[in-house]
Parts: sequence; structure tokens; C-alpha cells
Amino acid sequence: MLEVALITWVLNQDKRALFLISTSYPYGHLEPLLHYEVKRFCERYEQIVIFCSSTEDELKYELPHKVHVIPFSNELSLWEKIKGSASFFSKACRAERKQIKAMSGVNPSLAHHKILLNSFALMQKFQKIASPIEKKFREFQIDYYSYWCDEPIMSSAILSSKNVVSRMHGYDLYTERHKPAYLPFRKAFHDSARKILFISNQGKNYFKSKYKVNEDKLQTLYLGVTNCFQTPPRNKDSRINLISCSSIIPLKRIQLIADLVKVIGASTVVNWIHIGDGSEREKIIAHCRRELEGNNNISYAFLGEMSPAMVMKHYQENFYDFFVNLSETEGLPISIMEANSFQIPAVATNVGGVSEIVSENSGILVDLNPNINHLALKLRELFTDQTEYQRMRKTAYEKWLHYFNGEKNTDKLIEALSNQ
Repeated sequence: MLEVALITWVLNQDKRALFLISTSYPYGHLEPLLHYEVKRFCERYEQIVIFCSSTEDELKYELPHKVHVIPFSNELSLWEKIKGSASFFSKACRAERKQIKAMSGVNPSLAHHKILLNSFALMQKFQKIASPIEKKFREFQIDYYSYWCDEPIMSSAILSSKNVVSRMHGYDLYTERHKPAYLPFRKAFHDSARKILFISNQGKNYFKSKYKVNEDKLQTLYLGVTNCFQTPPRNKDSRINLISCSSIIPLKRIQLIADLVKVIGASTVVNWIHIGDGSEREKIIAHCRRELEGNNNISYAFLGEMSPAMVMKHYQENFYDFFVNLSETEGLPISIMEANSFQIPAVATNVGGVSEIVSENSGILVDLNPNINHLALKLRELFTDQTEYQRMRKTAYEKWLHYFNGEKNTDKLIEALSNQ
């Protein structure tokens, strides 16, 4: 009997399940790269469970049969809030208050306490959701992976001591993007997690410096896009074709792109296409009507929201000279990876990890508050110097191929998840 039990135990060590945590996938398009990753995960894992906090109820992707989805809500009931508040003197919350004081030099404020306790309540809630599912997979070795570093994955590490790997991007990393400038339990998560994967070296260095940790658990693992399409032929006309792709919200500064188009159009034929939607759409369209219409050199269009597949299809069918991103803040934009995979050089502000994908050889890096006249002149000069411009296109593509290729980077991700 002992021999049979031992053989069964050995066989079960090869049965692996992945518990994946998302905020949108497979109900929305906020995590477009996850669909390719999930298909690749199916090669490694017998079963995959996706815990998704999306409020939508219609699947946007067709999933393999071994993938199961468990939707859950991040909304807290009154009882859950009370329960979270009752954890004020718990070991984890006491340690977090000490961490706040160590980093800021002052005692935590009321706002800090509110954020801390709300975060802890969310962790408790996810622990309650995940626990019965874990029991159903007790014969499996379970790996935990989250696309974002937020309460569900922190719960799995801090409260449940699971085998946890998480990415960190921007909103879940940079405290300066929040008021107050605080993200709860990040140091505690580091101490409990197996590995944290950063989408840029800049992000990894930021975390290391802010929380005074060594690099043992930190790894830069770039996101990546897959592309098996051919770049379309160059247009025979003499106009400059610009493309931008982002939400139309204040920090993306779409108005600056419109101003750039206006300056270029003063002496050169230019066409600008924007993909994306958002809260400032009507405001930006009104600005474009005032500033751009009436100039025969200028044409523009707002195409609205597109799925990742539609974006790639659009690039396959339309030639562009430059991709433009003048955002106020960034992590490391997937949109630039997509453009580079079609040999489109990017013009982008030097914020976040952007300099790791855009350099003077593969595009144009500009200051946070760029001189639009100088930038327009630079674009016109590059457009007329075809030797330099074609070299830039080639370098942009090679940078994507070597550093931001989805197939290669997913191989690295699977290795990071599998290594104990």
C-alpha cells in the first residue's frame, strides 16, 4: 500500500494547474496579451483557472477546453468592510503601518489607514473565493500568476503563502500616480512572493530603490506582441502618414498630437489617424475642427476603439511613417511594440520605460513638454532623408524582434512560472 501511495504521489507531482488572475480577460480587451499567453500556458498546464474581476458577463475570447473562468467582484459588502476594519491589529496590518512610517518618516494618516484596511478586506475576500477552488485541485501543484499586482495576488502570497508570480506595470507600481502617494502591502508582497516580473528595467529599479530590497526576486520581463503579417508597401504619395493608438484621456495628451499635425500641415501634406476612445473624445474632436479643418494639407480621422486583432489588421492594410505617443506617463507601451513590429518608428515622450523601446536609432524620444515646432521640423527632415528613415524603420523592427517578440517573451514567462 505504501508503494502504491508513493507512486501516486510521484505521478501527481507532474500534474500542474495554473491559477491566473486578471481584471478584464476574457471578458474585455484591457489585457490583450493574455489570450496568447493562455494558449501557450495550455502546453504546460493540465488545468487553468482564471479568476477575473470584470463586471462584464460576455466572453470576448474563445477559450481552450482546459481553461475555466471564475468571475468575482471587487466590490465590498458592508460586512466585508467591517471585517476588514476589525483586522486593524492583525500582524499584517501592524507591519504595514510600520512600513508606511519607515518610508515617510511620519505616522500613517487617516487616508493611509482607509486604503490599507480596504486593501486588506479585498485580500480577505479573495482568500475566501479561492480557498474552495484550491481544495478541488489538491492533487495538482498549483502556480499562481497575476497580470497585475493587486489584492487577489497579494492575498495568495501574504495570507495564503502560495507559489506566486506577478507582473508589475505602472498603476500598480508607481505610488506617485495615486493620492495619497501610497500603494498598500507592496513590500509585504515582495517578501512573500516567489518572483515579481517588471515590464521595464526602469520599473524594476524604481521598486528596488523605493522598498530597499535586493534583486533576488525581481526580474525584468518585457511584454511582447506576436506578428506574422507583412508590412504593407509604402504609399506613392508624398504625404506624411501618422498613427496614434491610445485611450482619449487627459494623461494621453491627444491635443498635443493635433497641434503637431497642425504645424506639419503648414508646409507639408499630412494624414493623421487615431485609434482609441475615451472621456475626452468630444473635446479633442472639437479642438481638431477648430485647428485643423480648412487646411487642405491636413486630413485626419478618429477610428474609435478596436480589438488588438483589429489594430494589427489595420497596420497590415495601411502604411504609416510614424507612430506618435506624447503621453504624460507610461509604463512601456504595447502600442509602440505593435507599431515597431510593422517597421513603424515611434515618436514618444521619454517617460516611464519608453526609452527602453524608443531610442535615437529606432525613433524619436522627446521631452515631457516637447517643442512642437522643433518636433515637426525633425519629422519633416527624416521624411525627406529616406536613407536615414529606412535605417530607422529597420532598427525599430529589429528591436521588436529581439526584445518585444511575444513568442520569445512568453517562453521566458513560462520558464519564470515553472522554475521553483
